[in-house]
Amino acid sequence: MPDIDDFIEAQKEIQFAEKINSVYRAQNSVKAAVVSLIPVLGALFDKITDQTLEDYQNKKRQKFVDTILANKDLITSDMVKNVPCIINIARSIEVVDRCASDDKVVYYGNLIRNGYLSSKTQISNDEFDEYISILNELSYREMIYLNSFAEHARKSGLMSEDMPRVDKDNLKRYFAYMDKIYPQGNHEFILKRLLRTGFIIEDVPVVEHETVILGGTGNYALDKSYDNFERMVIKKFS
Repeated sequence: MPDIDDFIEAQKEIQFAEKINSVYRAQNSVKAAVVSLIPVLGALFDKITDQTLEDYQNKKRQKFVDTILANKDLITSDMVKNVPCIINIARSIEVVDRCASDDKVVYYGNLIRNGYLSSKTQISNDEFDEYISILNELSYREMIYLNSFAEHARKSGLMSEDMPRVDKDNLKRYFAYMDKIYPQGNHEFILKRLLRTGFIIEDVPVVEHETVILGGTGNYALDKSYDNFERMVIKKFS
């Protein structure tokens, strides 16, 4: 049976240190902002927010840890005896503490779990930095849009330069699908915003009647770089 005592001990140390620092800072910054607006609430706020915010932070952290320790019998001590893993767990906990909700917590957990604690090749420092930066920048809703776009592109059966793509008809079906999840969503606006990730490419070349059309096609493609991002961030563990 693999030994994960080192990982658990490291996790406890990180949680303790971060609880003293990050949670304390988060609580007091929130309290200061509210009390400055409504001073009369100060005394009451002091009584209830310390425990409420701490409970909420611990809930997010527990979700993060649960994600990392999924199928924990496959985790060996060698997987966590490296500096990048421990440092990036600490970085991820700090990010989790700053999240307003726990929606994206599982993605940060997946990044640690798949990047460092799987049987496959560990993630490079550059990739980790890039992926956590993308996670920090995208909203949870944008993550759902991105993942759903990937599914529709792959199912379309259409290709552009070896990349799955969606044409205008497939794009309408994609927007209709997103309507069911986010009825009030501005689908085209969000799709345009996702271009900044580099995972979705706009106006890709298409071939019509043996003629290559290079621009203004209204077609979008899923870049190959998304495959590894999906494996590291979207999938629960590998």
